[in-house]
Amino acid sequence: MATVLPLLALAVLTAVLTAAPGLYHASADTTDPVAAPDVVFLGVSGLRWSDISAEQTPNIAAFVSDAAVAQLSVRAVFRVTCPTDGWLTLGAGRRAVAPRVPNIDEEANIPGLNEFCAPVPPVTDDRIEGWDSLKLYNAGLSFNAELGQLSDALTQAGECSTAAGPGAALALADPEGVVGSYIPDPGQVSATDVAACPLTVFDAATINVRPGRSADRTQQLDAADEAVGRALSVIPDDATVILAGLANDAAVASLQTLAIHGEGYPPGELMSTSTRLPGLVLLTDLTPTLYSLLGLPPGEDFVGAPVTVQASAASSSEQIAALVGLDRKVTVYSEVAPPFFTALVTLQLVLYVAAAFVIRRRDESSPARRRVLRMTGLIALTSAAIPVATFLANLIPWWTWSDAHRGLVIVVLCIAGLITAFAQLARRRGGLLGEVTVVTVFTTLVLALDVVGVDSLQTASLMGYSPVIAGRLYGFGNVAFALFATSSILATAFLCTPLLQRGKQAAAAWVVLVMGSATLLVDGLPGLGSDFGGMLAIAPAFGVLLMSVLGRRVTWLRFIGLLAGGVVIVMAVATIDWLRPAADQSHLGRFVQQILDGELLDVLGRKLGNNLNVLGSSTLGLLVPFAILFGAFVLLRGQGTRPAVLSGVFDRVPILRPALAAWLVAMLVGFAVNDSGIAIPAVGIMLAVPILIVISTRLLEQAHTDELEEVDA
Repeated sequence: MATVLPLLALAVLTAVLTAAPGLYHASADTTDPVAAPDVVFLGVSGLRWSDISAEQTPNIAAFVSDAAVAQLSVRAVFRVTCPTDGWLTLGAGRRAVAPRVPNIDEEANIPGLNEFCAPVPPVTDDRIEGWDSLKLYNAGLSFNAELGQLSDALTQAGECSTAAGPGAALALADPEGVVGSYIPDPGQVSATDVAACPLTVFDAATINVRPGRSADRTQQLDAADEAVGRALSVIPDDATVILAGLANDAAVASLQTLAIHGEGYPPGELMSTSTRLPGLVLLTDLTPTLYSLLGLPPGEDFVGAPVTVQASAASSSEQIAALVGLDRKVTVYSEVAPPFFTALVTLQLVLYVAAAFVIRRRDESSPARRRVLRMTGLIALTSAAIPVATFLANLIPWWTWSDAHRGLVIVVLCIAGLITAFAQLARRRGGLLGEVTVVTVFTTLVLALDVVGVDSLQTASLMGYSPVIAGRLYGFGNVAFALFATSSILATAFLCTPLLQRGKQAAAAWVVLVMGSATLLVDGLPGLGSDFGGMLAIAPAFGVLLMSVLGRRVTWLRFIGLLAGGVVIVMAVATIDWLRPAADQSHLGRFVQQILDGELLDVLGRKLGNNLNVLGSSTLGLLVPFAILFGAFVLLRGQGTRPAVLSGVFDRVPILRPALAAWLVAMLVGFAVNDSGIAIPAVGIMLAVPILIVISTRLLEQAHTDELEEVDA
């Protein structure tokens, strides 16, 4: 158990580092919102930045030209957010949704989308029709949305609100579905109505026609711009005005418009601690923002954070152009990612088959045989470089190209090729690990430096996270964690090998301890990777590797101790994060609050459900059984008197055996505690198995070279 103590000691170090303010990606130029005399919310569901121009939407264009702006990710519960979902979420402060109805419009049907939006319910006698059903439906979900929280908070503060239009009524209904002050037609709102209460919400317009139907969409944009102009004409100059596209347009999941004008919101880029990305805000951030502007105490059950402004040197037109570019980037990424993953899985499977044929052949040594081994190793090395290349591709503005879809794929392949070519510089006669050390260390550094820096490489990258899905928008997502953990564990083993070969066991143990600590902190600190489940997996994995380097046998009791050490570290980080103000907390601190609120089972149930869904539907899942078969029947199985190729590798690189055991621990624990299911071990396999193929073919290549030299001699 003494081996566990260094890992347990990291809890104290982690707590200190977590409390360091400099670890957050905050800017000194960030402006916080201030309470406003009047707050007006203009909802235009389906409004995208590409819709806005001085010619098409002059009123909206004039408003956003002097406002703080961002893309709004409107993901509520389902892939597509309907107007009712957006308005309910605004009133609840948590993801809320309305039941779907069958999609009977065949022209509007999207492949894979079998349900569509129900109309926004009307208001009868100042009460939302069907409110009880909406509350019951949301009570059955695991998001714990309490409808009517915004109105209830205003009432408790002795304030009122005015709702104009049925969507606004949904947002401002109290927990019983009653709307205190309701004007059915937003066009009939007067300046007196706006002045009557500190908060006025307009359901200004809804745009529900896909961009491809330009004529119909143009008519809806004209109507929306006219409605916004009419509303702006009755709003006082000192009011804070929020213009937001609260829902997707026409069953297409996309980013929407967000602009805020008023004191505390000078022109610049909107952001929040929910995203940590200037120019990107979540739907669930809007309710905390309203609370802040209205001077209401923040809700303890919020999942978002108030929106702030980061100053920008760019002009208004440049900022809007950048937002349109982000929208295009996300759209292209969303369209390319599914076929890309299918192609990547197919490439891996073809590689397994080809490598099996090459490794298992019994040919006598020949230059041709050696060239085949060399070529197989190069292909495997390129395959191992593709994952990190998907992140580095975001350094090149491929989304601005006319053929962005093909351009993205070409950029990824070119970068992978360059990494492979660079790795050849480390290829040495008699060495097995030069090339793979370069790729694993490079992958580790790229991912670590990204989260330490500005978290830009994962946003809308093929193996990163999607602003539209909005499951995570900063730190390490599950896919990036799997890649980071795999590369870090293997890189550590490769870096230790020269030390162990020279008998420097203590130095090798320090390498493992330092690399493991760095990996744990980079992955888990709220200001960096902010990965709850990742820390639970990384701590025992590096503990296994450290014990092996020190010559200690990993018993079940010691392994349980390592798992307990991981739990201690995670809870230390999460608790310290929870002690921060609610607006500054990451999801680690919010998880502690969820435990205190009795929501632990709901969270675990949601993660389990996501795991089961991914287990049966992900293309990545195909890799796992094929990788197991490849390892068992190709790498670990001998041929007659010839030993298994991995046996020869383990003889040359003994630490690789415990390194693979540590990697397996990380993947299995990561699979168990995260919500991406089989995707975590599958992504780890995408790097680990090609690396093993490279080492194996390199070993066989050297053996054939030695045999040829003996024949020549």
